[in-house]
Amino acid sequence: MFVVFQGKCSASGVSRETLIDAFLQLYQECATPELMKIKHVANFVNKYSELVAEVQELLPGKKDFEVRGIVGRGHFSEVQVVKEKATGDVYAMKIMDKTSLRSQDNVAFFEEERSILALTSSPWIPQLQHSFQDQDHVYLVMEFLPGGDLMALMNRYEDQLDESMAQFYLAELVQAIHSVHQMGYVHRDIKPENVLIDRTGHIKLADYGSAARLTSNRTVTCSKLPVGTQDFLAPEILSTLNGGPTCSYGPESDWWSLGVIAYELIYMKSPFADGTSTKTINNIMNFQRFLKFPEEPKASVQFVDLLQSLLCGSRERLGYEGLRSHPFFSSVDWTNLRHALPPFVPSLRSEDDTSNFEEPERPPRPAAAAQRDHPRSGFHGRDLPFVGWCFSRALSALAKSESVGAGLNSPAKTNSMEKKLHLKSKELQDTQDKCHKMEQEISRFQRKMTDLESVLQQKDVELKASETQRSILEQDLATYITECSVNLMCLSLQTINAMDNKMKSLEQRIAELSEANKLAANSSIYTQKNMKAQEEMISELRQQKFYLESQAGKLEAQNAKLEEHLEKMSQQEQSRKSRILELETRLREVSMGLEHEEQKLEIKRQVTELTLSLQERESQISSLQAARHALESQLQQAKTELEETTAEAEEEITALRAHRDELQHKFDALRDSCSVITDLEEQLTQLTQENAELNRQNFYLSKQLDELTVESEERLQLSQDVDRLRREAADREMHLSNQKQNIETLKTTCSMLEEQVVELESLNDELLEKERQWENWRSALEDEKSQAERRTRDMQRLLDNEKQNRLRADQRCTESRQAVELAVREHKAEIVALQQALKEQRLKAESLSDTLNDLEKKHAMLEMNARSLQQKLETERELKQRLMEEQGKLQQQMDLQKTHIFRLTQGLQDALDQTDLLKTERTDLEYQLENIQAVYSHEKVKMEGTISQQTKLIDFLQAKMDQPTKKKKVGVTANSAAAASSQSSVPLQYGDMKAALEKERVRCSELEEALQKMRIELRSLREEAAHFKAQEHVAPPTPASARQQILMSAIVKSPERQPNPSSLLNPSSSARRKESSTPEEYGRRVKERMHHNIPHRFTVGLNMRAAKCAVCLDTVHFGRQALECPQMEVSAHL
Repeated sequence: MFVVFQGKCSASGVSRETLIDAFLQLYQECATPELMKIKHVANFVNKYSELVAEVQELLPGKKDFEVRGIVGRGHFSEVQVVKEKATGDVYAMKIMDKTSLRSQDNVAFFEEERSILALTSSPWIPQLQHSFQDQDHVYLVMEFLPGGDLMALMNRYEDQLDESMAQFYLAELVQAIHSVHQMGYVHRDIKPENVLIDRTGHIKLADYGSAARLTSNRTVTCSKLPVGTQDFLAPEILSTLNGGPTCSYGPESDWWSLGVIAYELIYMKSPFADGTSTKTINNIMNFQRFLKFPEEPKASVQFVDLLQSLLCGSRERLGYEGLRSHPFFSSVDWTNLRHALPPFVPSLRSEDDTSNFEEPERPPRPAAAAQRDHPRSGFHGRDLPFVGWCFSRALSALAKSESVGAGLNSPAKTNSMEKKLHLKSKELQDTQDKCHKMEQEISRFQRKMTDLESVLQQKDVELKASETQRSILEQDLATYITECSVNLMCLSLQTINAMDNKMKSLEQRIAELSEANKLAANSSIYTQKNMKAQEEMISELRQQKFYLESQAGKLEAQNAKLEEHLEKMSQQEQSRKSRILELETRLREVSMGLEHEEQKLEIKRQVTELTLSLQERESQISSLQAARHALESQLQQAKTELEETTAEAEEEITALRAHRDELQHKFDALRDSCSVITDLEEQLTQLTQENAELNRQNFYLSKQLDELTVESEERLQLSQDVDRLRREAADREMHLSNQKQNIETLKTTCSMLEEQVVELESLNDELLEKERQWENWRSALEDEKSQAERRTRDMQRLLDNEKQNRLRADQRCTESRQAVELAVREHKAEIVALQQALKEQRLKAESLSDTLNDLEKKHAMLEMNARSLQQKLETERELKQRLMEEQGKLQQQMDLQKTHIFRLTQGLQDALDQTDLLKTERTDLEYQLENIQAVYSHEKVKMEGTISQQTKLIDFLQAKMDQPTKKKKVGVTANSAAAASSQSSVPLQYGDMKAALEKERVRCSELEEALQKMRIELRSLREEAAHFKAQEHVAPPTPASARQQILMSAIVKSPERQPNPSSLLNPSSSARRKESSTPEEYGRRVKERMHHNIPHRFTVGLNMRAAKCAVCLDTVHFGRQALECPQMEVSAHL
């Protein structure tokens, strides 16, 4: 039992949680009304009711979690994403229905799932945090893996997964399956839906509801436990379920499921699924005949061999060692597989993000779950199968630490633990130094990144400027080409027109010469001169023709040069386009690479290539600038040549015009001479021949003109092609801008990843801070321990001295024995105290050992993190040199924006809260003001009425007081007369009359004093009313005297109950007069009430008599509610 209470399981499976569940189940069974009738059961329930309530309150339950979403549903279970209210941690909670679990033939499978999740320490299996139960359900709270499952990843990559991705996930799945087998279980439901991806991109194997425990010979016997999906079951499992000859199977059945998953990863379909379950089972049982490998997509030989080694008979099937040594996994580092870079890292918006999971469908609810167990009388034991279900990882870790600390009482272990702690502290210090150095290197790399980013931005600006200059040069080149073509066409047209004009002038000249030949037949000498002149003219025309042809050749050569230069420019444009395409492909590679940390190296290489391409672009810019200068020089030369040709053409035109004038003069001279007509006729024939030749030349020139027009059209087509190329370049630039936007989005993704890295670094810093705190605490405890040991040694030394003194004292004198014994007792007490202190120090040492264990774990984790960070630092050093500055700027901008948004949001919320508060205060103040005004108006009216009533009452009392004095005087005179008249007959006693007179005087003086007091009080009331009117504020009335209170109560009474003023001073007389009230007195009081303007005392009631309203004089209807004054019998409408 000591082992049980230390948190360990015994051979029978009894643990602390089992005992608590059994006790609670016993209490629930005994708390039924039928069993409570038994005396001892009732005493037991009453005794432990408070303890059970406290335990149930302390145990974890559904109340401690907040549901954030649903990520999976089954036939009798549901998986929810929950957040713990106390800590804010996010978990996945699996809820299973007890009724459905009890309806199975064997309900032990859920215990297997709970045991695997609770006992595992493998990184490939989710860890159980809590397990608890209520009346209808059992709950498993485990770690949440937000990356979704492998099926969702396969759906994301619709075409197929490449073999590198398949290799990674299959290798991790091999490790996960092997971890389950090492725990002594077979999973039996391995499928893509049960392979989950964590936030770092690595997988974990989940859903152990179909797991079965292996026997001592590593097999599973025939069992009715539920098994997994049929598409992934091995043939031996199907044979066992169908009652085949083999009644057992081993862990190799899980490797068959691995083969099916591998087949689906590459070929995106199941190898044996065929519509119905019967056909699927038949295909699996006859896998030798139905297993086929499609030609598309093409798979490697090693992958096909792996599938053939897994989808085969159980004896020939590969195991764990065979899979590790298979050629398909030759490039896998099995020792550092958990630290390898995954091909897919999920992007998360929050800790409870469920976007990577597909929306679960609600399955049909089984009949067993739809019907709840009805309560039964007596002991039923329905929840006994669930005894021992509760579990909490924190409590189990605490129990383990207690069990470990129990063995640390010996000093040798304490010293060894101290040595280990010292070594670990040194290692921790070294690790911290390494981390500090790494942080310094990272900061240095970040500075380099900033410099490189600034240089890259400058180069981008220069590149943009060169591109704008290139576009301007292209536009200038196009304008120059069009101007040259137009000038060339104009020059050719002008030349052709000049030749035509020359031809026409020659024809006219020939006609004129033919006429002149008739007139000058006898002028042979002139004819010879004319012939020479004509020959000279023809030679000059031929020279001009040759010159024009040479000029046309030069222009064609220049045109050819311009076309060659245009072709060079187009080739450069094509090279730039190809470069842009290469950059686009590289950008795509960058976009693919930013999703995974492995391709960050590719980003480094691409950044270097971009810098090289930037240098190449700079060289291209310089070459373009040189080409621009060359083009400008060529264009300047073409302009000068064009100006020279136009000047020469103009000179030729002026020369031809002068020559035409000379010929005209000669023609006039020939017309005057008319002597050589016969010779001219022969010359006419020659000229006709020359004319025909000139006509042929004219035809040739017109043909050349047509060719020039065709060439001009081709140039126009080329210009159109150039425009089209420019538009394509603009489209490419737009596409490049889109790619830049994609790069920006990828950069934001990278910044998110860097934020996660920063969070991990902050977590690491927190852990380091905690370690420093633990180190300080450890040093303080060591100091305390050293001081305690020093005190112990001092006390031991003192004890030895005292023992020696005691021996000497025994030898010397027996008289001092009592003193020595007293000292010994004192020292014994001190020893007990020291032993108690030593026990406390041992307890502290135990706590230090626990701390040391935690520090060792943390140190191991830190070492792993340091190694991984060192590897990442070595692999990402060049990347961070180029990207960290941009990340820092983007992070700074995002932080500024977040801070600004947070401030604006907080300010807006504060303003809204302040506005709501002011509105609430305003409404309250308005309500209070209305109430104060109503109370004030009511009190004001009441006060004014009271003052008026008191004034009238005082006047009335004054009048009443005056009347008795008059009557008294009259009575005195009458009495004196009567006395005089009857003095003789009836003598009066003088002393009695004198006493009565004195009594009357005293009463009158008292009445006068009362009247004076009433006037003073009335004056004070008027001053208070004036003060109230001036201040417009309600103040509590001045407390009146007892006499004033009597008068005020008499005023507010109804007339029939109005006391006489004298009765206020003499209550006995008023009581006597009250008995002798007559109708005449009632009428008199009514008149007094009307005289003193006392208001009506209206009450609400039903009108039961015919009456008229005292206000509007209209009839008050019978049977309706109305106002009625019972004293005055006056009615009014309500």
